[in-house]
Amino acid sequence: MKLKKRVVHILTVLLILVLLPVGVFAQQDFGEKSETDNSAKQLTEQEAIPSATSENTQANKVNVTEELEDKLTKPEKEETMPLLELPEFNLPQISVTEQNEIQKSEPESSPRQEVKRIETVAKDDYTYREVEGGIEITKYSGTDADVIIPDTFEGKSVISLAAHSFSNNSTIISVTVGANVQKIGSYAFYSCSKLAKVVVPASVIDIDSNAFGYDNQIKIFGTPGSFVQTYAETNHLNFVNIMAKKSGDFYYENDTVDGSIGVRILTYEGKSAVLNLNTIEGKNIITIGKGAFFNNQTLESLSLGKQIKIIEDNAFSSCSSLKNVTFAEGLKSLGSNAFSRSALTTVKMPNSTESLGTYVFYYCESLKEITTGTGIKIIPQSFASNCINLEKITFNGEVEEINSYAYTGCGSLRVIEIPASVVTFGDYPFNQSTIISGKKGSAAEKFAKEKGLMFVDESTKKSGDFYYEEIENGVRIIGFTSNSSELTIPDKLENKDVVEIGNSAFSGNSNLKTVTVGNSIIVIGNNAFSTCRNLKIVNFNQNLSKIGDSAFFECRTLKSITLPENIKTIGKDAFGGCNGLKKLEIPEGIQSISCEGYTYKPLNAHIVGKEGTEAEAFAKDKGWPFVSDTTPNENDYYYESVDDGVKILFSANSVNKDVPQSLGGKPVVEIGDSAFAYDNDIENFESGNVRFINANAFVGSTLKNIKLSEKTEDIGDYAFRDCKALTAIKIPNSTKELGVGAFNYCSKLASVTLGNSIQTIKSGTFDYAAFKSITMPTSIKTIENAFWQSRVETLIIPENAEDVTLKDYSLRLYSLKELYLPACVTTIEENAIGDYHSPDLIIYGDAGSVAEAYAQKYNINFSTEMWQLGDVNKDKQINASDALLILRHSVKEIELTGNDFIWGDVNKDTLVNSSDGLQILRYAVKEINHFD
Repeated sequence: MKLKKRVVHILTVLLILVLLPVGVFAQQDFGEKSETDNSAKQLTEQEAIPSATSENTQANKVNVTEELEDKLTKPEKEETMPLLELPEFNLPQISVTEQNEIQKSEPESSPRQEVKRIETVAKDDYTYREVEGGIEITKYSGTDADVIIPDTFEGKSVISLAAHSFSNNSTIISVTVGANVQKIGSYAFYSCSKLAKVVVPASVIDIDSNAFGYDNQIKIFGTPGSFVQTYAETNHLNFVNIMAKKSGDFYYENDTVDGSIGVRILTYEGKSAVLNLNTIEGKNIITIGKGAFFNNQTLESLSLGKQIKIIEDNAFSSCSSLKNVTFAEGLKSLGSNAFSRSALTTVKMPNSTESLGTYVFYYCESLKEITTGTGIKIIPQSFASNCINLEKITFNGEVEEINSYAYTGCGSLRVIEIPASVVTFGDYPFNQSTIISGKKGSAAEKFAKEKGLMFVDESTKKSGDFYYEEIENGVRIIGFTSNSSELTIPDKLENKDVVEIGNSAFSGNSNLKTVTVGNSIIVIGNNAFSTCRNLKIVNFNQNLSKIGDSAFFECRTLKSITLPENIKTIGKDAFGGCNGLKKLEIPEGIQSISCEGYTYKPLNAHIVGKEGTEAEAFAKDKGWPFVSDTTPNENDYYYESVDDGVKILFSANSVNKDVPQSLGGKPVVEIGDSAFAYDNDIENFESGNVRFINANAFVGSTLKNIKLSEKTEDIGDYAFRDCKALTAIKIPNSTKELGVGAFNYCSKLASVTLGNSIQTIKSGTFDYAAFKSITMPTSIKTIENAFWQSRVETLIIPENAEDVTLKDYSLRLYSLKELYLPACVTTIEENAIGDYHSPDLIIYGDAGSVAEAYAQKYNINFSTEMWQLGDVNKDKQINASDALLILRHSVKEIELTGNDFIWGDVNKDTLVNSSDGLQILRYAVKEINHFD
């Protein structure tokens, strides 16, 4: 309480300082005033109460009450604090309701015209409106974990939940829908991250698409045979009979399997870390139902009783803490996704299991070993795909068929031993890098040769972790079985020189980070290290002569490559798709660089070499940036001199987190094209003297913090695209150009402030951004398709902008709720918003304006009440007067309700207090241009 009063105390002082120039204070020792001054003073007082007549103003005018002054300044009894020496100023003591009545009585220059206005009412945590037949809830803003939706409001039945009405709520765990609800709108419960249970009455006969999003963690409780059950099953949601029996944390029903009588677990609501599933109420558990434990985050260890026959689809899917499971003999089948995305480390299946669904262990990233039982004949599609740490597979019994994608994405599965009983293979059951081990002449050998996979049998030579074959002058490495992160390729195997790394020998090895090539090696074969996506460092020997086609294809974390002096040939796409590669240094003696391809050119690699050599010719032919080896280089930053400073060309291999302010003793004034593209180390950029940030300068980097100075003039196309760690950006007034897609795919960008020189928001500028509110600068002229798939809810164009055009698809956003389009918006193209908009969208504009005509054409709610968030007194200005009303509300002198409350809650925390007032003050003095 003390802290709150101190905040209010400080805010009051700020209010007084802001209001002082306005002239509402009583005269104190300022000498005689002219009639002109007095007239100005009277005008200001009248403006403080819109629409009040001079007579009414005089009648209502009183000094600010001593009670308010006490509330603002009086300390608690146990402490002493000097009172503020406030100037004696006069403000009318008038309620918000009276202000609204006065405003209504003011004659309007033109009649108010509402195209379509949906009146909503706020009560408790709900906003709702009247519709035909009853009440529709349009928004729930509460934070309860368990929500019970009322049957009625004000005696009228709640019959509908509007689109998005509960969406993006991060606290709701369960919802009980009111008994009168008939319809649930699209995306009503979309992205409710903790929602696990929704009780839906039989009265519901209409549920729009994606009402519960795409998350099948939600269990729908309803009446069997109802529309709700049909909807749940059609949309792959778990349906639970609302009349199911309950014992402790378990819901269950009677069940019979192969003559065995027992119970089927429908769902579990407990939080135990260890469970032994045997009986419920003295009855044997024989079936684990669909999704019964889905997304349980607390279960760590599970023991299944011998009576359990069936584990159905998704039963333990997404149990992210489940590390251990003990199966008992007697289990007959495992359903699709039964344990997908769990934390299991080893699996030993019982011999009794005969049937496996698809995706049983899909994406179990901690899983290292699987042993199947003797009853398994068929390995289904995607059985254990994307288990990135899976190292060992043991097949017991007579497996006959391995289906498509069964073990794809298992990057640590270096070798898989296929029994001779397997006669059928689906498409791509293994990674291309997995070595197939089997019997000579088997179906496995035939399959491996057809698909270009490496096959080994009992006759293949092996030394340590290396498979090899003898060739002229030595041996060629053809395979590698270890998952170590550091690899030194030896000079000799079994006392013979290693002269070649064979095709695909190490391809797809996701564990490799550092490779040192032995001194005896002359050739690196085609695809030798392709898709080793964690490979960061390669040390070449000086005897290396040839690098084959796609040898390092898509090694995305490679940053810098310096080729040895004796290298003569570089194959097609040898470094294709290495998007992290910044520097490829090619020696003078190079004889051949394949110019046939590079379809997958690294996005930001620079060729470094001597001028006039094959390296320069290749760079020019392929359009790669070429940098002479004489170019200045300081701490791995290559740069060149420009007017008034230097331009950073690129960062070759720097591990620094900050962009340098100077190089070679000169200030950095320009960031070159792709200079820090896909840099995994950079975090902070303070522009200082930088005037130009060129195209793709920081694309895909780990940049977190940007501070642009008033010297920054241009930001190039896609300059900060895909900077997923970036959360805020403030564009200075000096910046005139914001390039196409400049902040495209910055998915955590939650705050944007635009400087007052930007005229065009270009296509893709803020696609996929996270901010919810944005105010255009007064300089704005054109808004293109710049917000696709973003989360913008409020967009404001200021009244003092001029001749603004909204291009096609510029505001085609379902998230958009409030759009301020004053008369300065003179052109709205046909598809700027179109039919794709939320039913809650309101356009605020002037009567007879282009905005009104557009709203009418596309059936969008329209209002001529052009005040906006923060404009509490509705005088079309946001200033200290609004902050003062908020302050009076916070100390309970007045009460803001309805829209007055909504416009006062500028930080959208469902409270109106001094925090909102302080933001309004910052906005009024132009420290910020939007509310957070």
